[in-house]
Amino acid sequence: MGCLKPTTPAVAITRRIPMAKSKKNIVDLAQSLHILGEATRLQLMLLLQDKPRNVTELCKATKTPQPSVSRHLGIMRMGGLVACKREGKSIRYSLATLSALAHGKAIANLLKAVAKG
Repeated sequence: MGCLKPTTPAVAITRRIPMAKSKKNIVDLAQSLHILGEATRLQLMLLLQDKPRNVTELCKATKTPQPSVSRHLGIMRMGGLVACKREGKSIRYSLATLSALAHGKAIANLLKAVAKG
C-alpha cells in the first residue's frame, strides 16, 4: 500500500468544525466520526496528534500487528484524516491538516474528561 492521495476530498472533520451548517457538512462530519468510531483508529488519531510516525512506531505504541495498523491507516487516509509522506524506505503518517490536529486534541481532552469520571 503506497502513499496514494485519497480518492475523496478531505472530510468535514478537517474543515468544518465546530459548526456543521449544511446537510452536506453534517453528512461529512458523520462519515468522519464513523471512521473514528473504531477504537484502533481513534488511538492512531490520538498518537498522530503529537508528531508524524511510521507504521512500526504506531505498531509498538498500540501493540497491534502491522497489517492491522496499515489497514486502519489506509481507511483513515482515504477518508482524508491522515496524510503520508515517503521518507526513504518508510512512510510517515501525520494528521491531514492543522484542523485535524486541533480536532485530535479536542478528542484527547474529551477522553481525559471521560476517564476522570
